[in-house]
Amino acid sequence: MKTDILRSDNMATKPRSSQIPSVVFALAVSAGAIYAAAHGPTLWRAAQEVKAEQIKQEDRMFCKNFGMPPDSESFATCVGYLSEIRRLHGDRLTAEAAGVF
Repeated sequence: MKTDILRSDNMATKPRSSQIPSVVFALAVSAGAIYAAAHGPTLWRAAQEVKAEQIKQEDRMFCKNFGMPPDSESFATCVGYLSEIRRLHGDRLTAEAAGVF
């Protein structure tokens, strides 16, 4: 009867070296998911605030170039038209992404 001296009962509990990258990857993905769940709403809110500030700056710059500074009565009309242009452009991008165009 041959005895396998390389094999012991403790080997069954050790992960194989080929499994280690998979375990590390799974842990990294899990850590990323936990981070996203914990910080995602805060990051999204901050991104929305930055976007809103950029739009305000664009509105001021564009309308000012056409003689409608922020303190004028026509500024609100200019901003309204710019909002409509942005909405229509967003609709076109959505339709294009959906394969309509």
